Amino acid sequence: MTLLPVVERELRVASRRWTTFWLRLLAAVAFVLMGMGAIMTANFVRGTPSGVALFQTLSGLCFVLCCVAGPILAADILSAEKRQGTLGLLFLTDLKPIDVVLGKLAAVSINAAAAVLASLPVFALAFLLGGITLPVLVAVALALFNALAFSLVVTVIVSACCVEGRSALALSAFVVGCAVFLLPNLGEFAPSRVTPHLSWSVILSEVFSLLRQLSPVTVMDLVLSDNRKGNPLNNLQFLNALVLSQTILWLSLFLAGSMLKRAWRGEGRLGGNGGLWPWMARWMFGGSETRRVLRRRLLDRNPWTWLVCRNVLKRRIFIWGLTPVLPLYAVVGRRLLGDYGHDAELTLVLAYVLQLLLKVLVASEASHLFAENRRAGSFELLLTTSLGEREIVRGHAASVRRLFAWPVLVTLVTTALLVAPQTEGWQFPVFLLVAALLIWDMEVLIWVGMWRGLVQKRAHLAAFSAMLRVLFWPSLLAGVTAFFATVADPAFPFIFALAVYAMFNLAGATASSAELRQELRSRVAEQFQSERSGA
Repeated sequence: MTLLPVVERELRVASRRWTTFWLRLLAAVAFVLMGMGAIMTANFVRGTPSGVALFQTLSGLCFVLCCVAGPILAADILSAEKRQGTLGLLFLTDLKPIDVVLGKLAAVSINAAAAVLASLPVFALAFLLGGITLPVLVAVALALFNALAFSLVVTVIVSACCVEGRSALALSAFVVGCAVFLLPNLGEFAPSRVTPHLSWSVILSEVFSLLRQLSPVTVMDLVLSDNRKGNPLNNLQFLNALVLSQTILWLSLFLAGSMLKRAWRGEGRLGGNGGLWPWMARWMFGGSETRRVLRRRLLDRNPWTWLVCRNVLKRRIFIWGLTPVLPLYAVVGRRLLGDYGHDAELTLVLAYVLQLLLKVLVASEASHLFAENRRAGSFELLLTTSLGEREIVRGHAASVRRLFAWPVLVTLVTTALLVAPQTEGWQFPVFLLVAALLIWDMEVLIWVGMWRGLVQKRAHLAAFSAMLRVLFWPSLLAGVTAFFATVADPAFPFIFALAVYAMFNLAGATASSAELRQELRSRVAEQFQSERSGA
């Protein structure tokens, strides 16, 4: 019998995908372009060797990509098996839980590992340009693969615990974010004074020190701190942190296998007459009066809107969770921060972060239901009714607007009230323009998110694709336009950039709306035609 048969099968499948080869090429091209930009930038900074600037830029960017690779690539890899009911078929064979986990991990890690390997030759240019030694390059490669392994393994473990893909994505991103931002700073919370009566402080300090070594940031910092001192491969602290992190990560995979085995057997469920499911169902869908009111308001207007909005838990989370953030900051945060809390720039930064979170949630909500219904085949049944394509699309857009109406309104009004007393001249009209841009972005995200959810196979990748098309690429194009507009006419770079950004998104929203209304039925039929042809 073949050792790790699922791993061999997944690697064979990955070797036949065209994305496996193109991703390496695109990663190499991207890192070459970033390296050229870093070298050109270093020429304008006096006293900074080109090799050091290239090394610092590439190592930081590649480290960020390694940390986000896990939630993006592996969030739905095991939870999808649970939803589709195919997990039990795997365990009816001679496969062990660790075989399934390692096989799924190999399926998602091959592309990410290939991208990191494609970036290493560009890192070698830093050695040729000077300022960086060869052991530092080897240590950076080890730290990057450690960060990639940490992100992927943590995401696989979270995916084994969840059923919904969005829940796995959010929870894995939260865990990785805590490991990146919280664990390296645990030393600040350790007791600074040690007395004979506080022996627990010594134990607590040792526990915090052990947890800090599990963070991939700690391993990378140990390399970067030695890039000019000597050989980081001789640093016992770096080697101990690397070995400890990898040992705990790979041992944790057995925990993921045990969770999968329990999920297949149905252990730990909340169902039953005496379980928590009745209480959770009432909390999610409301009581009888709440359901009756929703049916009266929405069912006759648009059945799809009622179908989406009947889960009142989402509305409660968004309204009770996101809406009070800025009002609480205005009441409590400003008192705690004093004069610094009344800074307009700090308020705008907090408002921007909250608005960005709202945009991410809009993209996820707009694409998730379309992707899940297409995968499950529910669209085929829905389109056999009298409900047409236009009613489905308009109903879903109305449900997303209804879900986020109050958080957006309260965020904009509160931000305006907090910023207005501290703005002068043209600053407040610019704020109004940015607020209008937020509403515009969310409207575009609804239409592009629905279209990407219908096209993409995975819901979380559909949301990621929508954010790239609506937020990232237009912003990049607007930034380039603003740069050239500043050279041509320094008076109006912001207006030019904003116009390009709005026109780019307008084209995307128009194309997505037209394709949704005209090709919804044909896109749904393609899934079943491909299945029949494959059979």
